[in-house]
This record gives sequence, C-alpha cells and structure tokens, in this order.
Amino acid sequence: MILRHSRIGENCMGFKPVTVKDVAREAGVSPSTVSKILNQKDFGSPETRRRVMEAVEKLDYRVNAIARSLVTNYTDTIGLIIPDLFNPVFSIVAHAVEKATRAYGLRLLVGTTDRNAQVERDYVNLFVESKADGVIFYAALNPENILRIKRQNIPAVIVERPSHVPDTDIIGVDNHHGGKIITEHLLSQGRRVVGLIVGPPEGEVERERIAGYQAALIQAGIKPDPELMAVCDYTIESGFTAMENLLERRPDIDAIFVGCDIMAVGALRYLHVKGIKVPDDIAVGGYDNTLSQYTTPLLTTVAQPFDLLGEEAMRVLVDRIRKKRRMPYQQIRFTPELIVRESTAVMEKSLS
Repeated sequence: MILRHSRIGENCMGFKPVTVKDVAREAGVSPSTVSKILNQKDFGSPETRRRVMEAVEKLDYRVNAIARSLVTNYTDTIGLIIPDLFNPVFSIVAHAVEKATRAYGLRLLVGTTDRNAQVERDYVNLFVESKADGVIFYAALNPENILRIKRQNIPAVIVERPSHVPDTDIIGVDNHHGGKIITEHLLSQGRRVVGLIVGPPEGEVERERIAGYQAALIQAGIKPDPELMAVCDYTIESGFTAMENLLERRPDIDAIFVGCDIMAVGALRYLHVKGIKVPDDIAVGGYDNTLSQYTTPLLTTVAQPFDLLGEEAMRVLVDRIRKKRRMPYQQIRFTPELIVRESTAVMEKSLS
C-alpha cells in the first residue's frame, strides 16, 4: 500500500481544514466579522451571530487556539497542580475545579507531582511555556514555584498551603478548629488517653491539626504527651503501622484521632486484626469525610468542604484574570464540621 504525501494545508487524510474564510462564505459575512464573533461574546447582532454559529456547526470549524491567543492574549486554559489523584481529597477538589472550569467556558490541565518539588517545578515551567491564563496550586511543595508563576504575570491561587506567599489569593480550611473539635468530641465520650496519627508535621495543615488537638487536651486539663503521637505518610499502610507502633508504646490508649481518613482505614484494619473493638475498647476519629461512610464501623470524622474549595479557588482565579488583577488579595477560610458516626461512643464508665 502506497501513501501519497499530503499537500501543504491538508491533513493526513488529504482534506483541507476548514478556515475562517469558509465560515464567512457560508454565513454570508466577512472573515473579520466571524473572528470578532468567535472572540467577543457580545459582538454582532443576534441574527448575524446565529448565522455564524450555524456555519461553524455545519462546517465543524475549530478555532486555532494558538492564533486566537495571539489576538486575545488569553489561551482559555487553567493549570491545576496537585500532589496525586490517589488520595480522594485531591481527586474531589480536582473534580470540583474541573466542573467550575467548564462552567466558565475554559479548559483545565492537571499535573500531579507525587509530592516531588522538582516535578512541581516542571509543571510550572510547562504552564508558563503554554501560556496558561492562571494556575491553582493545591498543597504546593515549594513557595518558589508559586513565585515563579507570579513573576511571569500569571495569576495564581493557593488552596490550603503554603499560607505565607505574599500578594497571593489563598483558599483554605480552619484546620486548628478541625483538630480541636474532633479531640473535644473524643474527650466528651469519656476518653482520657487520646492518641494522634498525623502526616509529617513540617506541613502547615498538619501543624494546625496538631495544635488543635493539643489545645483540646490542655483545655481538658490533660498535658499533651509526645509518646501519644505517630507520624505517617497519608497511606493506608502507614496508618496500619502507626496504630501498631502507638499501641506498643502506649497500650492504655482509649481513643485515637487520625488526621486523614485514608490513614484511619489502616488504623481500623490493625485494630480489627488484633481483635480490639471499636469503639468499645478504642474510639477512632478521622479527618476529611472521604472514605468514612464505607468503613466498619462507620467512621466519625471532620468533614471538609472540598467542593467549595475547588469552586471558590476557580471563582477567585477567574475574577483575577478578568479584572486584570485590580482587586485586593483574599484569604478565605472555611470552617470544617464534625460528623459523628459509629466509631465513637459514650463509655459506660463515663455515664456512672
């Protein structure tokens, strides 16, 4: 079988691509009118716009995004950089951002870093080179990567962390409050030796949750004990191991606050394997409200408004893009909510 070479201007099937001139001819208008209608939503009379859009549909015309960006200075593309898609927290927020992006008539490019700062930088370079209109960072690893985006005059919005980048919009959750309310709930059930399993404390979110946990203990007259805290890495396996290590050190634990539902699944699995009853022997509280409705027993947890995080991040970013950055920078913090389920219960001795 012999394949002939396509002439310049033809695709690999030998068909010429539809041009603005073709659309103009079909609609009975000038090429410049077609371009203005496609690039300016309020240009032209309703009748002219109707004819142009019908011609676009009939001919299956596709706008040349590169050419359009040269005219409008916009690519209608938003970048989202997140740690991974395995953790439901990130996938839920990514889905919310994607839905909001479509609602604004924009396109979303998603980069996952696997918690690697160099990979994060690579995606920053990609979004700069592809002239993204704006970038959302969720749990960014290196503030310098955010500053690099901003130095290119590309608007950026931070979700959750870091919170100390100057002149940047930040959308987050009050994690101190979240850590405090789950610990207060465990204490209110008559528990007195409350352990903590949390992600690496170098992160701002983790430090806030730890501080909330400690504040609740101090408020109840209990001195925080470093032996009651275990650090792990946001996986089911690490939650299993952390629960094992905690009970080896402190077998008197009667409650545990796990700083992420994924890790709580591992902790529950360890307790089940060892025949430790939840909540009779140890009450367990999680954080996020992602997997908590699918555990046995159902997991008491702190619910974060992930949909709102994604939607609000997109709203703020689009406002900054369209208003040419002439607006004050915002720090928006949502309040998490305690969801009580089967994994915590009132101890009989606390009722006597």
